[in-house]
Amino acid sequence: FLDSRYGDVLILRPMREYPAKEIAFYNYLFGVPTVFTPGLDTKASDRASIHLLIESFLCKLQLEFPSTVSTVYRTGEKLSAVPLGDQPDVPTTPTSCLLCLCPLDNNVEDGSSLQATLLSEKLSQRLPAVEGCCGGVAQAGCCREPPAGRETTELAPLLCYGCRLTIKELSCVESLPPYIHEEAKHQRCRAAMKQEIQEFLLEDDA
Repeated sequence: FLDSRYGDVLILRPMREYPAKEIAFYNYLFGVPTVFTPGLDTKASDRASIHLLIESFLCKLQLEFPSTVSTVYRTGEKLSAVPLGDQPDVPTTPTSCLLCLCPLDNNVEDGSSLQATLLSEKLSQRLPAVEGCCGGVAQAGCCREPPAGRETTELAPLLCYGCRLTIKELSCVESLPPYIHEEAKHQRCRAAMKQEIQEFLLEDDA
């Protein structure tokens, strides 16, 4: 119940096994004063987001099987990422997602379902038609400006699969917070730096 994904800031969730609806009913029945802040998903349908869909699915299971939520959390606790002490100081690949900060699975085999999904997604993308260049009459500057989907492609390796699907629906990644772009640029620079000095580094065989 300790969330340490954010570095120095540790988030404690002692009531994480209680659904929000149970807490709302408890506060209503016992007259507990509460402060409610509506969000984007307030009064939205179950299919408005993946979070609401999962919440609805688990709550329906909870009605017939009261131990569903606790079982899900106990199963999740058994999933552990690589400890921070075992990670390299300058990783060649990102270790956490830029958006949700969840650990990235960088040791994916070539024959895995994730690789197959990414490959079919890459092959199904339609290449933009190129008509001429900026040397034409319009002087559109097509040689100076990168393609529209280029930055999305550059951000994809730094995100988990769920967040990749999220930004895939964005028409322009410029709407993402500035710290996302800064961290992406920082990680790419560090990875490129280590690639340049890779042959001069001493590997620890112990």
